[in-house]
Amino acid sequence: MRYNDRQRRERLALARGFETSKLSKAKYCRQHGLSVNSLDHWLREATKEERGAVEATFFEVQVSDGPTSVSSRQPDLEVELPLGVKLRFFGMAVTK
Repeated sequence: MRYNDRQRRERLALARGFETSKLSKAKYCRQHGLSVNSLDHWLREATKEERGAVEATFFEVQVSDGPTSVSSRQPDLEVELPLGVKLRFFGMAVTK
């Protein structure tokens, strides 16, 4: 089933609500009209979203024209992405 943004936010809020409640999963689900399987799914989704929010950090990098050595074996800029993917850029001047 596909959820629109509002529905997704509501279900994530329910999952987070369980985490702060002192109720068992069964009782919380009965009170909110959820199945335990559905709650488990949204708890996993909430964890993924929180992990993504922490990992998704952006840094501004300014690149300017300047004297660079294209023949250099070292990259001028290297970016490591999740899962070990590395992007290497040669022939540019990176300023801070």
